[in-house]
Amino acid sequence: MLQIRLQNFPCISMRSDFKDCIRRCNLCQMNKQPTSLPDGVVTPLPLPREPFSSIAIDIAGPYPTDNKKEIILVVLARFTGFPYLIPVSQNITAVETANLLIEQIFSVHGFLTCIVSDRDPKCTSRF
Repeated sequence: MLQIRLQNFPCISMRSDFKDCIRRCNLCQMNKQPTSLPDGVVTPLPLPREPFSSIAIDIAGPYPTDNKKEIILVVLARFTGFPYLIPVSQNITAVETANLLIEQIFSVHGFLTCIVSDRDPKCTSRF
């Protein structure tokens, strides 16, 4: 019954035929319009004016280890390039990260004007 209908109405499968034809056509693929938004304008960060007024933080790892500290919290003073490397466990939370920054960075250098991160959940999730 279905075969009789397809013979009488060949346009039923035209949509899939067009899709297949376009997928196989090299010229169509090269001239395809982008489906994503264009990239935004990249603006550089302002340069810090004094040591430890601005830091950059990131998570590096995981690394092989024999204890529970598999990753490293990297804290870099943007003005001097001075690094702090703090070993932490892989399941560290944002609250624990903030406490480490308070205990090991802010207690020594005071509070900062700017903290730069790559928006890792370990640094930005809700407390």
